[in-house]
Amino acid sequence: MSNHNHHAGPASFIDIVDDNDKVVGATARNSATHRSSNFRVVHVFVLDDQNQLLLSQLGSVRTNDPGLWGSSVAAHLWAGENYAHAAQRRLYEELGIKNPVQYVDTVRVSEGGRTKFAGLFRTSASNYVNREPDHIATLRFEPLDDVIAEVSDHPERFTTTFRELLRRFT
Repeated sequence: MSNHNHHAGPASFIDIVDDNDKVVGATARNSATHRSSNFRVVHVFVLDDQNQLLLSQLGSVRTNDPGLWGSSVAAHLWAGENYAHAAQRRLYEELGIKNPVQYVDTVRVSEGGRTKFAGLFRTSASNYVNREPDHIATLRFEPLDDVIAEVSDHPERFTTTFRELLRRFT
C-alpha cells in the first residue's frame, strides 16, 4: 500500500494505468490528470438465493450519472489497492456486507477518450444496509432476466459501465 491519502472522496488518490492496466502513476481523483488518464474501478454484483440482482440507483448529488441505475457496488480503487481488496472494502462500506467476493472479469470501458478498467466481482447476500444514502438513492432486487430485458428496452436508465458489465456477466 502506498501512503497516499486513503480517505474516500474526490480528493483521494487513485492509480493511473496504461492501456494494459499496468500502474504508471497516481493522481488525485478530482485532478485534471485523472480526467485524461486511464484508471481503475471495481463493481460488485450482489445476487440473492433466487438469482435476483441488487441494483443501485445513484444519488441525485452525484457528479457522474445521477439518478441512473447500476451495479450493486461501484467505486474507484485507491492508489496501491488491488481489485479484490477494493471490492471487499466497498461492499462493506456501502452495503454492510462482509461475504466473500468472487472475481468474474476485468472489462475495458471507453469513456471520454480514456479507458476505464472495471474489475467485476460477484457475491451472494439477501440482506444489506444502505450505508451511503447520499451516494446511493435506493436499492432493489430484480430477477436477472428482468434486468437484462429492462437494459435492452431502456438502456438510458442504466450507467454505461453497468451495461457493459452485465453483457459480460450473462
